[in-house]
Amino acid sequence: MKEEIKGVRYNYIVALNKEGKDFCFQIFSLHKESQRKSSITNLNWILSEIISSIIDIEKVEDSWVYLNKEKCEKLFDVALANFNNKAWINYLEAELDEDRVNGGWNSNVQF
Repeated sequence: MKEEIKGVRYNYIVALNKEGKDFCFQIFSLHKESQRKSSITNLNWILSEIISSIIDIEKVEDSWVYLNKEKCEKLFDVALANFNNKAWINYLEAELDEDRVNGGWNSNVQF
């Protein structure tokens, strides 16, 4: 499953993929102006607003979360609900501006 979301300064992909026995949940972001990309699954705002509502954030391995199907689907649903909130997106984009300035935005994800 993959959902593409258009924000103000960023576009997003919320992804859920089957990988072996497990499922992988990830969120990617594209800064529209610079075209720089990053997996933002482990961004503190995402961890606190989405991930921690379903699982212990210690299970986040770098920029992805591997879980059973049920928990990954819950993460996917919670993420989509949050991305439907304009105030939430505005706060997220302020966090992403700061994160992008600090570097590391070089993911190869296709938008």
